[in-house]
Formats: sequence, structure tokens, C-alpha cells
Amino acid sequence: MKATYRCTLILALGAIALGSFASPGAASNISPQTSPQLLAQRINLAGRRVTVRTPEGGPLNVRSGPGGNYRVVRTLRNGGQCVLSGRTSGAWVQLQGGGWVTSIYLDI
Repeated sequence: MKATYRCTLILALGAIALGSFASPGAASNISPQTSPQLLAQRINLAGRRVTVRTPEGGPLNVRSGPGGNYRVVRTLRNGGQCVLSGRTSGAWVQLQGGGWVTSIYLDI
């Protein structure tokens, strides 16, 4: 069941990102209901405990904001767990207590 949520989140976020490249008017076809914030509400990420799954077993950087350009505030070990706040920004999700991680390394 967790894999279904992860797949849904990744597919939906990918569709949002790729939609603007499809054709000049494609971005206008994306409804407000497909925004990452509303998607997170639909699959109820708030309070969800997730497991970190990184390539080669390395740690996952927790950043001060939703992007690789924000500073690293701590790390999470591979196989460790964290709890999501429910806020998203693109493929980034906020953790309860603060900090942001990319969702591609989480079993949601």
C-alpha cells in the first residue's frame, strides 16, 4: 500500500512538472486541484511516518528549504524513519519539526 502512495505522488508531481513542456497551452490545462499541496492533502501525508531509502545506503540531507540550494541542517540515516508535516513544494516534502527532504528517497 505504501508503494501505491509513493507511485501516485511521483507520477502526479511528474505530470505537473512535465505538463508545462508538452505544448504552449499545456500549463493552462493543469487544474488547481493537481497542485502538490492539494495532492498531499488528498493522500494525507500529514503525520505519515516514512522510511528513508537512499542509493548506496548513504544519508539523506535535510535542508532548511525545499530545494538543493538550501543549506543542510541535519541528515537522516538510510533505513531511518521520519514524520511528514503534509506541506510539499514540487518533489520536496517538509518534515514535522522542520526541515525539507526530496520525496524520491522516501518510502511513502
